[in-house]
Formats: sequence, structure tokens, C-alpha cells
Amino acid sequence: MTRDFDATPAQLMRAHTDPEVFARWVGPDGMTTKILDWDATTGGRWRFVQTRDGMDFAFHGSFHEVAEDRIVQTFTFEGYPDSVALET
Repeated sequence: MTRDFDATPAQLMRAHTDPEVFARWVGPDGMTTKILDWDATTGGRWRFVQTRDGMDFAFHGSFHEVAEDRIVQTFTFEGYPDSVALET
């Protein structure tokens, strides 16, 4: 998937590495996001829970590479723990 944004590369990196900024934009409309763990460094990890209508949906992963212009991470929806995506 490719997306175009009206933002600088630095703004895009911040949107993916700053947990407060990430929580404001991630996920479908109508969901609230609570960051439970966030270490946006190479070898770090992350976990968040999204809530809508009293239901929680949890996600987690690992940051395999965090560079100035690239992030490689895994993404797992805890409802399907055997399905792990590698994202770049």
C-alpha cells in the first residue's frame, strides 16, 4: 500500500514514532487509542488498545529498524495472534 501525505518527511516520521501523535490519527474514526507500551527505536516494541462501544481491540509489534527515513516493524492484532504482518 502506498499513501501520499501533505507533510514533510520529519512530520511523517514523528507521526509514526511519537506515541501521543500516533494515538491521535491511527485507526478507524470513532475509536479511541490508548498506548500501553512504546519504544520507537531499533529493537523496541509497541502495544496499544483501541476502544469503541465498550469493546477493546489490542495490537502489538516490534520495531525492527527505525532510521531517519525508514521504519520496519511487525504488526499483530491480538485477536488473531498467529497472523503477523511485516511493515516497511
